[in-house]
This record gives sequence, structure tokens and C-alpha cells, in this order.
Amino acid sequence: MESAQKAYIDGDFLKASEISKNIGTFDGFILAAEALIIHGEHIALRAQKQQIFLNVIDLSEKSLKLQPNNPDALALHIRALGRYTQLLPPGRALHEGYGDRIKKLLDTLLRLAPNSWKGHLGYGAWHAEIVVKGGLPGKLLFGASERKAAYHFNKTLELNRNSFIVNYEVAQELYTLNLNKFKSQIIKLLRNSDTLLATDSYERILLKKSRELLVKLSGSW
Repeated sequence: MESAQKAYIDGDFLKASEISKNIGTFDGFILAAEALIIHGEHIALRAQKQQIFLNVIDLSEKSLKLQPNNPDALALHIRALGRYTQLLPPGRALHEGYGDRIKKLLDTLLRLAPNSWKGHLGYGAWHAEIVVKGGLPGKLLFGASERKAAYHFNKTLELNRNSFIVNYEVAQELYTLNLNKFKSQIIKLLRNSDTLLATDSYERILLKKSRELLVKLSGSW
């Protein structure tokens, strides 16, 4: 695992994923999925993303077979499903049952770990995705709302406010949900991110994107 972890820290996420996947252990599958999803989110070309996220789903399912009730494995599986469905037309994602499938997984995660910031971030993102893309039918079908999304994002911050990743991810989700309504909070979160230490290549990627968004919204960082 040491060579895989080094590749991850250095920002060679594909190498980290390949090495750790071949180890075949729970920790190996988790690191492989984590590294590959970062590559898919921030480095891969759009044409490559769908297959990458399908591969992450497969890796996270393998980790869940080894530890079915592990909150980190569940959170990673939910994140992979969410990223994959974001690439589908909204109607198709709902028709194929992804909204309900992800909600059930989130319910399980928060039952197992009520104070999981990853679970609350995921639930907020679930609400936001349906509000933005599902329209009225999606909101009526699932009971999704902007208010519930904001609740889960605030809960995420309450649980892990000093995390660089949390501040950036919540800011990004609020930006997607309703920029006009949450602009001042988004700017505050991005400025707070800038005061926290980026400890590895992934966080340095997010730092760059955080500063770019902050400049876009406020003219400076």
C-alpha cells in the first residue's frame, strides 16, 4: 500500500488506483476507488468520465462485499453513483431508479453513522441535484427541496468545519443549488478554505479551483 499511497499524495491518481486495486483488500479497493474518482472528477476528459465512474462503482461494490456496513465504503459508493448519474440526462437517471437507489443508500449510511459528514454532504447533494435537474416531478416524487439541501450542508459544516474539502465541496454544491441566494455564504466558505492547509495533491487541486471560483464571484482571493 505504501507505493499506492505515495502515488496518491504525489497526484498520480491513476497509478495509485491501479496499484491498490491489485492488492485486493478492503483498504486497497477503497484507495483505488478514491484515487480513480478524483481523477474522474478533476483530470479526465469528459468523454472518459462515464466509464471511469462505472469503474469506481465497481471498486466500491467490491469494498462493500468485504465490509457491507462500512460507512466510508458506503459514502464512496454513493459518491460514485452520484457522479455517474450527473452525466446522464435527468429523465433517464430518474427513470432508471438512481434517485431512489441513492436515497436508500444514504438512509442506510446515516442510520449506521448519524454524524457522518460524508453522509450529510451526500444527502445535501442528492436534494440539490433533484431540485436543479428533476424539476417539479422530481421534487414531488422524492420530497426533495432546497431547504433540506441547505440543512444537510449546514450539518456537514457543523460536523467538520475545519476541513478544507468540506468548505470547498459545500461551497460548490451551494453554487449549483442557488447562486443568487447563497452567494455570500459561498464566498465566506471559499475564503475560509483559503486559510486552511492543503496537505496533498488532491487538496491542492481543490485549492486552485476554490481560488478560481472566488475570483469569479468576488474579483479576488
